[in-house]
Amino acid sequence: MAVFINSLLFLRLINLFLFFAVGIVILNRIKQDPAWKAVFLDDQNANNDTKSDSTLSWKTVDLKDPPALSDLESEAMRFNELLSKPQYKCEKLKIVGTSHDNYALCFDEKFLNDEGIFGKSLLITGMTNAPTGLEKELNVSRWEVFLPQGAAVMDAINVDIEINYLSEVADGHYFPMESIIDGISQSKYAVTKLQFYSEVMDSEKQLLKAVGRVLKVIKILQTQHLLIEIRAEPTSAVETLPMWNKLIYQLFFKHSYALLGSMSNHACSRPLRHCIYRASFAKVPLSEASGPPVWGLGSPGEERSRLLTHLTRLENGVNCSKVLESNGDVIPRVCLDHEEMDLCGVFYSPLSTKHVANMKSFFDNCDVTIHYPEPIEVHPVSKISIQSTGILPLNQPSHIVPGIAPSNQWRLQSFEQIITNFITSAPSKKYLLFDLDGDEMEVLDQIVENCDVLKKFRQIAFRFRVFFGEENTNYRRLYLRVLQLEYCGFYKVFSDRVNVSTFYVTFRRESGFVRS
Repeated sequence: MAVFINSLLFLRLINLFLFFAVGIVILNRIKQDPAWKAVFLDDQNANNDTKSDSTLSWKTVDLKDPPALSDLESEAMRFNELLSKPQYKCEKLKIVGTSHDNYALCFDEKFLNDEGIFGKSLLITGMTNAPTGLEKELNVSRWEVFLPQGAAVMDAINVDIEINYLSEVADGHYFPMESIIDGISQSKYAVTKLQFYSEVMDSEKQLLKAVGRVLKVIKILQTQHLLIEIRAEPTSAVETLPMWNKLIYQLFFKHSYALLGSMSNHACSRPLRHCIYRASFAKVPLSEASGPPVWGLGSPGEERSRLLTHLTRLENGVNCSKVLESNGDVIPRVCLDHEEMDLCGVFYSPLSTKHVANMKSFFDNCDVTIHYPEPIEVHPVSKISIQSTGILPLNQPSHIVPGIAPSNQWRLQSFEQIITNFITSAPSKKYLLFDLDGDEMEVLDQIVENCDVLKKFRQIAFRFRVFFGEENTNYRRLYLRVLQLEYCGFYKVFSDRVNVSTFYVTFRRESGFVRS
């Protein structure tokens, strides 16, 4: 019997050992896969200057100009991930064209003319035998085209057309960029399709030159929709894909084009073959974007590191020299550089009333209004107004909410309603403070929707909590909200990371400040 028990125990130990051994092998294999490497990157690399083959020096990286990866498989996967995440939410998104030349277009009313169709549109191509489904199906008022003679697309267009022949494509094997730019510089278009390739040109050289041609055009181009054909071959993709990656970042951050979607010829995954992407962009302000370009492979580790880098990076590289703070307090910091704290109004939305009593010592000469939902937890403080209201999630109706005690109630209102009441009675110099502590998205969604209201505040100060283990989309969304706040005219003057998840960040607005 003892022998049987010992044998059974021995078999179980062997099984347990094999289980762990197989697990370690699988984990190591996953870690070697470029698609998963970023998931395992240590979060502390956001503050690490050491650059190795597998980690990124976040202190020096340009968040609007991603570095090349110098690896074909990684570049292909990164670019595929970038084009798979739309940056603008279109209500009436449609795919137009055949399976070989289809593009995504937004048919929302603001992109259409009074007749409900797209206005004058532009086509620039060096192809003669390319598919023509898009041009045949797309309902536009008029086409202006730059193309070689004999192009098949001429037979597909059934509306008025203004033709500019590109004889240089066939005769000299190049695009006359100066003539093209002169021809389009004074016009506005509803849709523009760029296809800087030709059957008669060197297949490899034109792949590299196509990016530069697009860059030259978008500097002067005025269009609501931008459709770009992107080609990549295994032999040169390690050079061309990083260039296209940078261009798409430039389209978003510099030229206000947000990705609507992309189609492909199904040759762009692993292994990359004769890849053709058809990417669609819409011209929209940053305030209307639904997300920034994906960073890297879009893993939670990469997206969190980008967010933390942006939160801790100051525009001039120098922190505010003097801030209003007290040891142990969680009250967001106000920068005192070039500030006189008199005749001022402070709006504070905390997640706790623990430090409310200290507000008067912070802002002795200011009128302080605190919006805290639960009245039963609040004890009156001299010269501080406490309002039992909370900020509603975006697009939700105002309503009454019961408190901890049955006799207490508090109201949920939109940020616009709450802040408008404050602005009406507050002194001219106004400061906005938020202790978000995990409710960043709900509050920031509301704040950035009211850019005109924010312009009445001198500073907006936050206590952020950025936890590890969130979805990558949450990190991207928070990064976008901070970008949109800066789009309103604010810039970071103070940033302090007090622990792995807690940040104090202060924004100031000076240029274009609006006094109420």
